[in-house]
Amino acid sequence: MLFSLFSSPLLSFDFVDAAVDVFDTNKGKGITPGNVCSKVIDYCEGQRKKNEGGYYYPPDFVTHRNSLQASERIIEQRSPASTEVRT
Repeated sequence: MLFSLFSSPLLSFDFVDAAVDVFDTNKGKGITPGNVCSKVIDYCEGQRKKNEGGYYYPPDFVTHRNSLQASERIIEQRSPASTEVRT
């Protein structure tokens, strides 16, 4: 699925630049890939509002983010740590 993002006709330099900036900013912070994708979307929307253009993300990027988050929720539910009672 990730490779289909790179073949999107709507892939722009601004999107790639935003993705690299967000990844570098959050590297090593333990943020899930789905949440990093959400941060990329938020960054693009913020930049688009500031600059009145550019920073469009491909529509299939949202689908990619949603599938990552769904997978992450399943893994989290199966994790024994998620069912522990903390005191």
